[in-house]
Amino acid sequence: FLPLMGWVVFMVFWAWEERTRGTDVVVITVPEVSARAADSAGAPARFAQPLPAGTEATVFDRRDSWLRIRLVDGRDGWVQQSAVTWVIPSG
Repeated sequence: FLPLMGWVVFMVFWAWEERTRGTDVVVITVPEVSARAADSAGAPARFAQPLPAGTEATVFDRRDSWLRIRLVDGRDGWVQQSAVTWVIPSG
């Protein structure tokens, strides 16, 4: 019985972590940003067009000065952290 209860508790915490991941919201604040396919300036562009200033996204991964963001339409890519401003939730 105890191993089963331990497994259930683990799964509940894992599901909660997955649900709350990616809740950091950012806004692109430079005129145009090329989202990259990887966390490198030499990586190919992820989208045909650069992201305009004002684009909102959620952050779901970080590596050094790079952020992996997900747009409202579900697309994702890597941008430099210096190209965004963090949105602080109210409340």
